[in-house]
Amino acid sequence: MVDPSMSFSSTAVGGNTNPYVLQCLSSSDGSAVSASLRKLIGSGAGGSASGKLSSFDWDQSVDLLVTFDVECLIQTGFSDPILGYVDASAVGPDQRIAAFVVKKESVSNLQGFVRAALDSECIKSAEPNEEVKIAAVDPYYANQKYMESPTVNKFAIGATDSLFSQIQSYVTDPSYTANNHIVKVAVIDTGIDSTNPDLAPILAKDPTTNTYLGENTSGSGAATAFLTDSGWHGTHVSGLIAAKYDNGFGISGVAGRNVSLYPFKGSSNGSTFSIAALTNAIESASKYNVDIINMSVGTSTNSAALRDAINAAMAKNITFVVAAGNGDASGTGQVLNSNFQVYPAMYSSDSNGLLAVGSLDIVTKNISPFSNRSNIYVDLLAPGSNSSNNILQGILSTIPMSYNVGVLNYPGYNGSGPGIGSLIDKGNGTASVIQGTSMAAPIVTGALVNIIAMAKSRGKTLTPNQLKSWVRNVAGSGREPAFTNYSVNGNYLNLEKLFYSGPNTGADSNAKPDTCNSFYYSTAAS
Repeated sequence: MVDPSMSFSSTAVGGNTNPYVLQCLSSSDGSAVSASLRKLIGSGAGGSASGKLSSFDWDQSVDLLVTFDVECLIQTGFSDPILGYVDASAVGPDQRIAAFVVKKESVSNLQGFVRAALDSECIKSAEPNEEVKIAAVDPYYANQKYMESPTVNKFAIGATDSLFSQIQSYVTDPSYTANNHIVKVAVIDTGIDSTNPDLAPILAKDPTTNTYLGENTSGSGAATAFLTDSGWHGTHVSGLIAAKYDNGFGISGVAGRNVSLYPFKGSSNGSTFSIAALTNAIESASKYNVDIINMSVGTSTNSAALRDAINAAMAKNITFVVAAGNGDASGTGQVLNSNFQVYPAMYSSDSNGLLAVGSLDIVTKNISPFSNRSNIYVDLLAPGSNSSNNILQGILSTIPMSYNVGVLNYPGYNGSGPGIGSLIDKGNGTASVIQGTSMAAPIVTGALVNIIAMAKSRGKTLTPNQLKSWVRNVAGSGREPAFTNYSVNGNYLNLEKLFYSGPNTGADSNAKPDTCNSFYYSTAAS
């Protein structure tokens, strides 16, 4: 019923022994990066091509977020007039951009500050440091209904024991043990509870000092506060990605092996971030050269600083998976467009390395009523809700060990609190089911981790463009005509199809798809 019951046999799925997606890779492809990826750093929202501002508005009601082109700062000897308002001592030559917060109370002469900013050659953007909300309606293995085989539930993701066995057999092939197949995933959220036994073994550590790797960018608490959760959200998201397989308790993440989690805590209150905290977390995660960044957050602000930080990270071969958002103030899903904007999800349409994910309900087999949708901006749908009244069948995942919801506990584990559940006690005698596009996004992140791990095991590199092209444009997922208004091509997550289906050829493991070039250089999503 729980994780230990999973048997990892050597059965191949459909007779396939080689994931189709990897057949497009040749020995010379490890360093292939499309030209469009290299151009990302110059394509941020806001600012002119030279990086110099033409105008900006700031009424000092909130702090100001400014971003600099680091190469420009170096070339000008850090003489930019705005540097007098920020501490740039930590800027390193490996950075592409640097974001700083100018405190509203630190500027006594606003007109003089604005003139200095407009004279700056190195500023890329200047904008109010608005808040970003966590994208959740906030809303065990047998109880993880979203992991079932599609033969049981068409829109379950098919994370079956036979498929996991095949993936693991491929990744750990003795012939390729020299290759490091561990996938590094940054979770930018509310922090991760490092005492949760389903997550503690996979938190990233410095091999020399044995200290945990990550960062607290929330502006509150100790530097190591990323090892605690300011709510429950980051721990829940992390479990969906990577909760440890076959360890005697808890649940299974979609990528419960071959993964290392890097926590980045951008929220001190468990519900909101500042854009500065978010952009600083992205920049910090980039320094660790992570493979994927999961961000289950959203804002209506089209932030130039956020866009530049994402672009700079993608230029370092980092893929982003983000939540599409959970509708309006009443929790009713909306169509993403110029009248209803959610970022970073809406960067998907012109980004070759960012995937936006909407939510499916695993019971109704339709889009979740709270999920935003779009056939332009939402790349695919994945399970994010369960409308069943059975509390054991919610979007189960790990939660902080301090949460005692009185529903589930780790069998055989004697620690305090349950650390797993579908309910969170709100303190008023009621409970709310955990659901949202926040849950759908990390399920997709876990799926991509498995692909990257397989490629790494063969010493190969997959670019963000390749991953997005496979998911969005080539084969990548299930297709459902009824969903064509909800996601690009009606895409939804199906792991068997993601790993084994070739474009328009079915599960053929012997022939290369004719569209391998599209897999590499597709510009439809860039």
